[in-house]
Amino acid sequence: MKLFIVVAIVLLATVSGCKSKTAFDYSEKIVRLERDLGPHIEKADQQMAKYLETQTYDSVISISTRMENLVETKLEVIKNSQPPSVEEADNFKKAAIRYFNYMKSMYTSYKNFASQTEEEGKEKARQQLVSLAGQGEDEVKNMQMAQRKYAHANNFKIKEEKKEAASR
Repeated sequence: MKLFIVVAIVLLATVSGCKSKTAFDYSEKIVRLERDLGPHIEKADQQMAKYLETQTYDSVISISTRMENLVETKLEVIKNSQPPSVEEADNFKKAAIRYFNYMKSMYTSYKNFASQTEEEGKEKARQQLVSLAGQGEDEVKNMQMAQRKYAHANNFKIKEEKKEAASR
C-alpha cells in the first residue's frame, strides 16, 4: 500500500512537471515572438522619428506598412497556435493577441497620420495617435499580468523584465 502511494505521488509530480514544462514552453514561444520584433521596432522608431521631423511622409507610410506586416505575421502565429491544455492558457493567448493587435494598431495609426493631406485630417489622426500611444503602458501591464497569472497557475516562474511601454 505504501509503495502504491509513493508511486502515485511520483506519477502526480511527473504529470504536474510535464504540464508546467508545456505551459512554460508556450509562454516562451510568445515571449520569443515579441523579442524578435524588438530590433525591428527600435530601427523603425528611429527612422520614423527622423522622417516625421522632416515631414517625409511617404517614408513613414512605407515603414509603418512594413511594420504592420511584420507584427501581423507574429500575430497570426499566435492566433494559429493551439495553447496547451493548462490553466489560464486561453486567457494568456487572448492577452497576447490583444497586445500584438495594439502594436499593429500603432503602426496603422502612424500610416493613417502620414497619409492625411489636409490639416484637419492630420490633426484628427495625430490626436488618435496620441490617445493610442497613451494606452501603451496599460497594454504592457495587462500582458504581463496575464503572463504572471498563467505562470502562477502552472507552477513556473517568469523572469521579470522592465519593459518600455509600447508608445511608438
